[in-house]
Amino acid sequence: MRALSMMLILSAVLAAAAAAKVTPVIWDRPLEQLPDPTPAGPLAPVPSRQVDDWLNLRINSDTTGQVQNEQQVVAHPAFPGNVVAVWRDFRLGYRRVGVGRSFDGGLTWTDELFPPAQYAMMSDPALTWHPSGAIYACVLSYNNYNEDGLFVARSTDGGVNWDPFVPAVNAVPDAFEDKELIACDRTGGLYDGNLYVAWARFTNNVTVSRIHVVRSTNGGVSWDAPVQVSDTTSVQWAVPAVGPDGQVYVGWVRYNPPGIYLDRSLDGGVTWRQDRLVQTTAFAQAYINPQLAMFNFPALDVDITAGPRRGYLYIAFTDDLYGDTDLFFTRSTDGGTTWSPRVRINDDAVANGCDQFHPWLVCDEQGALHVTFYDRRNDPGQNLLMDLYYAYSTDGGENWSVNERITTVASNPANDSLDSGLIGEYNGLAVRDGVIYPVWTDTRNGHQDTYTAVLDTASGVPALKPLLPGARELSAAPNPFNGEVRLSLDLAQAGDIRMAVYTVRGERLEVLAEGRYPAGRVERFWRPQGASGLYLVQAVTPAGTAWSKVLYLK
Repeated sequence: MRALSMMLILSAVLAAAAAAKVTPVIWDRPLEQLPDPTPAGPLAPVPSRQVDDWLNLRINSDTTGQVQNEQQVVAHPAFPGNVVAVWRDFRLGYRRVGVGRSFDGGLTWTDELFPPAQYAMMSDPALTWHPSGAIYACVLSYNNYNEDGLFVARSTDGGVNWDPFVPAVNAVPDAFEDKELIACDRTGGLYDGNLYVAWARFTNNVTVSRIHVVRSTNGGVSWDAPVQVSDTTSVQWAVPAVGPDGQVYVGWVRYNPPGIYLDRSLDGGVTWRQDRLVQTTAFAQAYINPQLAMFNFPALDVDITAGPRRGYLYIAFTDDLYGDTDLFFTRSTDGGTTWSPRVRINDDAVANGCDQFHPWLVCDEQGALHVTFYDRRNDPGQNLLMDLYYAYSTDGGENWSVNERITTVASNPANDSLDSGLIGEYNGLAVRDGVIYPVWTDTRNGHQDTYTAVLDTASGVPALKPLLPGARELSAAPNPFNGEVRLSLDLAQAGDIRMAVYTVRGERLEVLAEGRYPAGRVERFWRPQGASGLYLVQAVTPAGTAWSKVLYLK
């Protein structure tokens, strides 16, 4: 939370919820709510990958040891390898928003802070994209209660440069705007290109909250007046998504009775129907070890492909039915009117005392589902250390793959120097051409950083990915090595190159060659000064970027 403390706002919300006692409104017909999850069907095929097949790479470059959390990420629709991430960043000692971009599939990044939108502090970053290539970032900027707003900026060059932030909502009297997310209509239909920001507006000294939506029909240049979406109060954590015919869906958490709710608009966000109960839940907001704030927000997406499940709505969420939190899934095949019984996605033992939380769900351009989430199954004793896990489904969520560990080092959420919700409230995931781009908060360096992962599909220690035409070979010998390694790059044509060595965290150690070289072989020798382990060698050439792994054994 922002200018006011999270505990103050949540206490006000819960008090108002207790007084409300409002019966949910059903759209079309009654929906039976099952208290127990339906087991998933036979597991989908899973790749025989191991945890060391994933390279975990640090995105933020600052050396302050301050907090980075609450990440979002998008993959460019037209330029393979261009990935853009945003996160809440404390490197200046107070809340700002960091932005980073990669042009080699997440292997290397450049990053900085966004300039202030209007007010001194920034928080709650969100991202979306349009097939034209435009990328939109939305942030909350504030000084205090009544001095806050939601602002949107656009990049048309893959996240390198951004237009000035434009206020979508700003300085509304007796209002504090909280926890916004942004969606874009990518359907090619009547509302194509529309932007929608959904959030919770707190009023009456933050004792009352309602879900609102604001839209832009001209690419974020200007914004219409906000529209109230939720019929009741004591709500938070709005998540928007757009259906294949321009339907706008918003899901959120309600505090009393606790549950996940949804509303929809069929006219481009102008008018909305009545709130729809999706799933009852054991809680709306809770704390897990070590007093880590957690919400059962709906990670929502819609299938907008031309496939057999076009229009299906999908939600992943956290709930507690067996004494620890698990990750559940539900779907709607009729535009949000009815919802399937929940199924449990995490495949560890039921009621084992290990929490799963902070999910993010994506339906990709082929209609496949991808979910990432924090998981504590590897720390059953204290239920504290956590890893990022991944699961996918190719049949609309009927079957889920065996869960796969993404992180190579577990994180301790108690490593938090600023107590900013311990690790924040959400992570991010993007998928493009079958490649996943997860982003999360990682504490392996003794403090919070923003991390991503890149799948290493090679066996042994050869190149990470095929070289592009014009750079015929990047080789390392001997490999593994225990003293000095010879690095050789064969150039098919003359041009400017740069050869550098990085840690697996993405930190550059040394530039070995930089400048213009003739066609032929460029050869350099490198002797590590650090510990044994895996290092990455990058060669940037006129034909593209090549990578090799080298294994140093003292």
